[in-house]
Amino acid sequence: MGRLRGSYPLTSGGSSHRPRTAAGTAAGRALKGWCPACGKGRCFRGLTEFVDACPSCGIRLGSADVGDGASWFIMLVVGALATGGAFALDAWLRPPVWAHALIWTPVILGATIGLLRPVRALLLASHVRHGLLDDDRKPDVG
Repeated sequence: MGRLRGSYPLTSGGSSHRPRTAAGTAAGRALKGWCPACGKGRCFRGLTEFVDACPSCGIRLGSADVGDGASWFIMLVVGALATGGAFALDAWLRPPVWAHALIWTPVILGATIGLLRPVRALLLASHVRHGLLDDDRKPDVG
């Protein structure tokens, strides 16, 4: 009867040898710090730096170019929420300026640093899912 409307083969755009991971699965694995492709190896070295390659499946996570996407998104969201919160707090309690600085500086720093790794993980999962890495597998040696 043919293919259903909207269905497509589950292979990544960049490499046909690796099946495409479901979006929710890849994102969940990356948010936990595991490789979005296999779910076994670690994807981070340190706070936000990606490992060069997954020790389990060999996918080259270090070639993911997430750039400033995570930082831009976090600044946009945290800045909007902090500005709205500061205006609301000022309208409600009218604290002095030094109190605003004392309250909002740690909130903004904590939210920014706290969101950086999860947002980078989601961008990495998107790169893996859509086959946007430079070279998906380690070359065979031997």
